[in-house]
This record gives sequence, C-alpha cells and structure tokens, in this order.
Amino acid sequence: MITLKIVDRNNKKTDITQLVEKVTWSGDYKQASRKLEFSIISNKYDKKIPIVDIKEGYMVFFYENKKELFRGFIYSIEKTTDTTSYMAYDHAQKLVNIKVNYNFKNKTASQITTQMLDDYSKYGLKKGSIVSDGVSWSKVFIGVSMYDTIMSAYTNSHASNGKEYMCYAKEGEICTALKGDIKLDVQFKEKENIISTTYKSSIENVVNRVIIVDDSGNKIGEEKNSNSIDLYGLFQEVVKAESQTSETTQSATSEISTMAVSASTSSTTKNNSFSLNTTNSIAKSIFDFCIGKGCTPQVAASIVANAECESSFNTSSVNSIGASGLFQWLGVRLASLKRKATKKGVSWTNLNLQLQHMWDELNGEDSTTKSLLNSKVGGVSKFIKLTDAYKAGYYFGACFERGGGNTLRGNKSNAWYSKVTIGGKKISNSNTSTDVTDNNQTTTTTVIDLESARKEAKKKLNDRERSASLDGYGDTTCITGYGVTVTDSSTGLKGLFYIDTDSHTWENGEYKIALNLNYKNLMNEVEAGEDEEKQETTYNDNNYNDGEKILNGKKVKAIFTAYWPGPGIEGGIYQSMGGKLDPSKRTCAAPKSIPFRTKIQPSGTGSFIDGKTYTVTDRGGKIVVKNGVYHIDILMRTDKECRAFGIKHGYIIIGDGTGYKEVPATSNLPLNKKQEKLISVAKAKLGTPYVWGASINSTTSFDCSSFTRYVYKTALGITLQRTSNVQGEQGKKITSTSQLQAGDLIYFNTYSTDRANGITHVGMYIGNGQMIHASYSYKKVMIVNLKSYLSYRGTKFIWARRHI
Repeated sequence: MITLKIVDRNNKKTDITQLVEKVTWSGDYKQASRKLEFSIISNKYDKKIPIVDIKEGYMVFFYENKKELFRGFIYSIEKTTDTTSYMAYDHAQKLVNIKVNYNFKNKTASQITTQMLDDYSKYGLKKGSIVSDGVSWSKVFIGVSMYDTIMSAYTNSHASNGKEYMCYAKEGEICTALKGDIKLDVQFKEKENIISTTYKSSIENVVNRVIIVDDSGNKIGEEKNSNSIDLYGLFQEVVKAESQTSETTQSATSEISTMAVSASTSSTTKNNSFSLNTTNSIAKSIFDFCIGKGCTPQVAASIVANAECESSFNTSSVNSIGASGLFQWLGVRLASLKRKATKKGVSWTNLNLQLQHMWDELNGEDSTTKSLLNSKVGGVSKFIKLTDAYKAGYYFGACFERGGGNTLRGNKSNAWYSKVTIGGKKISNSNTSTDVTDNNQTTTTTVIDLESARKEAKKKLNDRERSASLDGYGDTTCITGYGVTVTDSSTGLKGLFYIDTDSHTWENGEYKIALNLNYKNLMNEVEAGEDEEKQETTYNDNNYNDGEKILNGKKVKAIFTAYWPGPGIEGGIYQSMGGKLDPSKRTCAAPKSIPFRTKIQPSGTGSFIDGKTYTVTDRGGKIVVKNGVYHIDILMRTDKECRAFGIKHGYIIIGDGTGYKEVPATSNLPLNKKQEKLISVAKAKLGTPYVWGASINSTTSFDCSSFTRYVYKTALGITLQRTSNVQGEQGKKITSTSQLQAGDLIYFNTYSTDRANGITHVGMYIGNGQMIHASYSYKKVMIVNLKSYLSYRGTKFIWARRHI
C-alpha cells in the first residue's frame, strides 16, 4: 500500500493518495538525487474530483506500507485537461542547485562534506551519516556545485584507496557511503519475479595494451591486460608522456662545498629537489648527502650503486680480509675512519660519519683517489659534475674503490639513476646534458611525468563491455548503489550485479521494477575545481623598478647569473666591447642579438638588480637566447657577491633608445625614521621563500600576512593579527591609493572568498608607487609596481591601514 502526502508552505499536510493514477520513483548512480514523478486526476468541471492546489517548492512524502521512501520538493508541474503531472527531487538536488566557492587545504572528503553542510545548514541542508575516507586534499572550488565538490573530493579518495563512494539523501538528510557495500538479500529468479531480462556483450571498444612514449616516440613504459590479449588479440593505444625541461646554472669558480647542482625547474614544477624513489633508507641517505654536497643526480646515484656493490648498504659490514663499512675501507683508510669516530665520540659504524669520511677522501684526504680522479676525469670538481651515471659509477669504482668489477658498478648506477625523480616525476636519462661556459655551468634536465602517463594509460585500458537490464516484480530496497543477485538461464545472467539505475512504478494496483545492472561497481567520478595556483591572481609582478624610471622598450623573459673580473675567469679582465671590466659601473654580458651599449632593465627577480639599468658591454660563449629566455650575466665586484647572487629568473626590458617613462607615484614624501626602519626590515627579506600558512615564528619563509606581521613586529614592536582579513581590520583606514604613505599596509581581494571584508592578500607600501609583499605566484618576497599589480584582472583594492 502506497501513500502520497503534500506539505505546503504553512506546513499543512494533505493526503492525495486517492487521486494518484501513477507513481514512478527512480534513481541513477550518476545523478545526485532520486526523482519522484506522479500524476493525479484533475478536472475543474468534475465536482466529484477534489481540487488540490500543489505548487512548486511544496514538500512531498511518499510511503510504502508506512515506510518512507521519498522526501523532497516539487520542481515542475504539467497540466492537461484531466491529469496533472508532477516531478519532485529529494534533498540531494539542493547540492546541485547551490554553487559554492571554497579553498580547501589538506581536507579529507568527509571533512569537506561536513564543512559545507554545516556552513549551509541554515538553508535547510541537514547532515546525516558521512563516511570517512582518510585521504587529504587541497583544491579551490569557485562556482562549482556542492554535489560536484563533494564527489570530486571522494573521486580523489577513490584514486588513492580504490574504494567507490556515493552521495545521497535519506529522510531529508545528506549522507555519503561506500557504493556497493550493501548486498541486498533479494534475488531475482526466472519464473518467480522476473518479467524479462536483456544481456549485451561487445569487444568493439576493447583496449588491452597502452604504450607510453616520450617526445621522440621512444617507448618508456606500458600498461596491459595480458588476459584480454590472450582472449581477444591485441587492441592497442599510445600515450605520450608530458615532459618539462629545466636548467641549473652555477658559477664555475665556486668552491665544491658551495655548489648548488639541484635543478631549478620551470614554474610549473611544484618541487625542484631531486629524490631517490626507494624504500631503502640507507640508499636514500647516501643520495641526499651527495646531492647536498653538490653532486649531479647521476653521480649521487653512482655512489649509491657502489655502496650496494661493496656492502649491500651495511655500515657494520666486515669481510673476510677485514674490509669494513659502507665502502669497505681497509688499512690506513679504515684506521682514519676509526680515529674520526673516536674524536667525535661516535661508533665507526655511524652512517653520517662514513659518508663524511667518503667525501673527505674524494676531496683529497686519500692521495691515491685524488691522483686517479685527476688523471681519469680531471679531478673531483669534474667528477661531481658528470651527467653520465654509468661513467660516474665506473670511475668511482676505478678511482675510489679500486677493487674491479667497474662495468657492474656502471650498470648498477644506471639502474639507481632510473629511480631518481624531481618533483615526484621521473627524469629522462637521454635528455640530461651539462655545458660549461665562461663562468657558468648550465645543466639541462628533461623531466618526464611518467606517473601521470601511467595513470592516463591505465584509464585507457578497457575490457569487454557487458550490460544487462531486468524488468520484474521487486522490492523497494532495490535502488542504485546496491548489489543484487540474478539468476536467468535464458540470457545467462547469473550472480551478483550492481544497480546502475532503478525505476519503480505503481500503476493500476500493480508494482513493477526496472533495473539497469552492471558487472562492475562503478562510482560517479567527478573532476571539478582547480589547484590554487590556477585561481590565485597570477598578476604581472615584474613591471616595476627600485626608485628609477621604467625603461622604454621590449620586455622579455630572462635568466640571470653573475661574474666578476677575478683570476681564473675565462676572458680575463677585459670586456668584449673593449676596455677593462669595471664593477663600479652597471654593466653586463648579453646575447649577441642585443647590441653593445644597449640599456637593459631587470625585474621580477626579487633582488637588488630589479629596476636598475645596466649597459651591455660583454659577451660569452654560452650567453645566448634559449627557448625565448635571454641569458644575462651581471658584472659584480667579488666572487663572494657572485656566489651570494646565484641564479635568478625574471624579465628584462631591452631599451629602444627613447629613454624612460615616468613611474606613477602616489606619495613621495620624505621618509621618517619609522618608515625607514619598516622598509629596511622588509627589504632585508627580499627573495625569502613564500610558504602558504608559514609558521608565525618563521623568519625563513612567509606567506603574505606573516610577512607583514614580521616586519611590523621586528621594526617597531607592533603586533598585528595573523591573517590578512583580520589584519585588515586593524589601524586607521585609508580608502584611496592616492593617500598612501610608506609603511601603510594595503589589502586586496585576489580571488572569490566567503570572508566578510573580501580580503585575501596584503602587502606594504614603500613609496614611489611600489609595494613589497610575499607573492604566492612567484613564491618569494618581492617588490611590485602597485599600478601594474592592480591592473591585473581579478585584483581589487579593498583599503589600506596605517599604524604609524
């Protein structure tokens, strides 16, 4: 027995069961809500038929034998002469109707679901049972429905743990659960409760092997279904792995101990450190130690390989002739190791001690190693720059170990190098090279995203497609997301099936069910939202200067290194244009496409060169334009200055000879002592890394608000609140940029937010139209031109606050 009741906006309940002609209650695993469609008798001319006024938005309750099956709202109405049809959705449809904006940081799907339901509870959304998933995620959702947000989060969890999830409404509450986890105690059998079944099978869309290739078409991996290949033959697809090229440039005159050979990757690479993909902690420690000492990843991998050959990574290993430790030292070399252990008060088996001892010997403590390295590869400085893993392993064995088996060491080095990743992505062996120029070593590394390619390849694999449907006399528990048993000899359907869609119909006293069945437990996988980098305002942070005018000309991308007129520098103390190098003047080496005496103006590096004007007076063999990026070598006074400068990425304006354009300045009043102190403290942190959510006590990394808090606390002892939107409520409000003074904190809205004041970012005004801030987009503390910053789409000035 079914019952249908309507509740109007005044909570008046009306039982319309006697008027109902037909009811269909249905669901689909790809839809958020279940649907109720019903029709009633209606004829305004027939006085025997009651007139029922049902409007959009009224609530509907549907019962079978007093058990609630549906609770929802009327969404549409269609009337004919003697029938009115209604369509209603349950409460989960609200998740589709409501678009949201959230920036979730390290939240699980269950936490994301709970937070949104709590935030929107005042709009009638009630939280029911929420299944825990345990997989944290960070994502920005702007203008995405609540349902897609929830299912995107659970799709991410599914990719991590392989479990299927679903979101649904039950008795007015929003719930999430494991899909297919419930196997119904209901069986459909021929000659009992099955009216008809259909079954379809096809290999038309089978893909059972996917080849993964690099940019050159070389095979670098594959995913396959061997059983499918045996059964149906080969059905093959090809996937090309994405790759990125990065460069590392360093001074050739730098001391070994200060060399930085870890890659400086492009802005799309999230993590620029090399790592070894292994569960062997000793191997990882050896690799990390070598990278930290300035070795290329190939050399680091070769030293790992030699440790494996010598001791199988056992620091306590002692062989039959007494050779001991990771690298099987013997005689005076072993005695030296043990003397160091005694002096330091640690065991000679200490891993760090043995690694440092190995490094000391490489750098000259063992005269035989030094002599052999000099003769075979040109010394340790050349050895640690090798970019051939096999050669590095071979020569480490020949020069350091001196025990033979060097071919094996070379092969093992290649094997270990294949486990090296950068930013979690595999490095291509064939695309790594090193060039040594006048004053710089540039290492070019191609990073192949093999992991993502494998994921794409696995998604392309497709087995035989099978589908089934059933019409019968059923049970209201048979709904989408559950498993049910079917036995029908006519079509061969037998076993457990998962319900993809269900439709239950009551008409003329008869109840029938129609099910679309699946052999697999499929989840509605949704991919919505974006990484924060894509939503954060990627404003032009480079169109500024440091108190000078802006050069007229063409703006291009650039990489900056530094040199000095010291001993050992190729080219000596003279510049290519003629005359001696003079560090007291602002000069530089530039590619040949930029004529001598041309003015260039760097920006966007977050360093002291930004906004300065330099004159091109010098060249270099490798000072070229590569992939549209201009290599600029800045002349400095000393080797120490060069090493401190390192490598910078940014832009240059190549002057066109027409001079400068004025910088818009809001306020150029003379600075007072407090303003000078604020600016001095802030500029001292130029180039400091940006880290979202940086510790309140950190001085080595900042986000926007922790940076302004640090500056005010350090310079003036003034304590500001931690976050930008709360800081934005402190101090005297300044409502126009024309009123800004140095030291004022400027507050912006850079992306959609629920914050009441709309503030998402803060920087400090330093005069001359400039602002210093911790930039998310460029991941560092830097100076920007305020007008240029505000001109970028999506960036809005809220107000400024004055504290001095």
